[in-house]
Amino acid sequence: MLRRGPQETFEDWVVSRFGRKLYEIYFKTYSEKVWGVSCKRLGSDFAAQRIKGLSFREAVKNMFVRGDKAPESLVSEFTYPRLGFGQIAEMMARCVPQDRIHLSTPVVGVRHDGKRVREVVVRQGKAERTWAAEDIISTIAVTDLLGMMDPPPPREVLEAARGLTYRDIIIAFLALDRERVTRDHWIYFPDPEVFLGRIHEPKNWSAAMAPQGQTGLVVEIFCFQKEPVWRQGDETLLQRAAATLEGLDLIRTSEVIGGCVVRYRKAYPLYETGYRERMEKILDYLGGLSNLQSAGRNALFRYTSSDRYMEMAMKAAENVLGLADHDLIAVAAEQEYAER
Repeated sequence: MLRRGPQETFEDWVVSRFGRKLYEIYFKTYSEKVWGVSCKRLGSDFAAQRIKGLSFREAVKNMFVRGDKAPESLVSEFTYPRLGFGQIAEMMARCVPQDRIHLSTPVVGVRHDGKRVREVVVRQGKAERTWAAEDIISTIAVTDLLGMMDPPPPREVLEAARGLTYRDIIIAFLALDRERVTRDHWIYFPDPEVFLGRIHEPKNWSAAMAPQGQTGLVVEIFCFQKEPVWRQGDETLLQRAAATLEGLDLIRTSEVIGGCVVRYRKAYPLYETGYRERMEKILDYLGGLSNLQSAGRNALFRYTSSDRYMEMAMKAAENVLGLADHDLIAVAAEQEYAER
């Protein structure tokens, strides 16, 4: 019998629903590989978000009976743009005058008077420009935003920010001269000895994502920037990924015809215990700036799904236009929410 005791950590939450043995076999190794910390340091609300509606009983039931009301964690279908997720942003950009979009223009300073953001300093090439601020929607990692504010936030707010951690990720793409590798959406590798964490084959999501007769694999490598793998060269990473997949009998290195590597800093907020209290203090401070709205994964330190981030964006736009007074912090704030 599974007993539900205190559930302060990811480990507590999973063990109470699946038992110690299944937790150690299926949850512990992969979760610690993804996040780089012990499951005893992850908050229980992270488990509630990512494994919504799923229990040992539901998992076994799903093996034999496929109904219309399967837990969201076991969803087997989803809608995907024909040429990839980036099509959404590309189509939206076409609706905006091109002289109003500034790419490769990082924000380096946010000047405020304690009540409103007055100016935003950006870098264009080697020069800096200052723009007057009317309405600000920030998706910048909250720790970075606080670090560029002038004047700086109070000491207790900065201290709260220092307690927040993000997980980084390396994406290695391998182009392959073969029809297909697998029909699975994702394949996970919990073994700590296997340096990559997960792969997916975009062609399985849309046939238009690869030339006829060829395919590709997206390889995800979870890490922190301080780890040696982050500093490895692109070619080394591609060769290492290909050799690893060949060793797992998924591909042959002779099939690799190209590839590329992208490194994403602060890809995921790390839900270590105590992060909620830290974010409450930070958001209470930022809420004092009337023309600043925080939205998105890194700005709100909230790991939810892309449809919810788009919901935040639309509600933020309605706020700027004066059509509504949405609370963006309330979007996807419920504890038990799973990615769809």
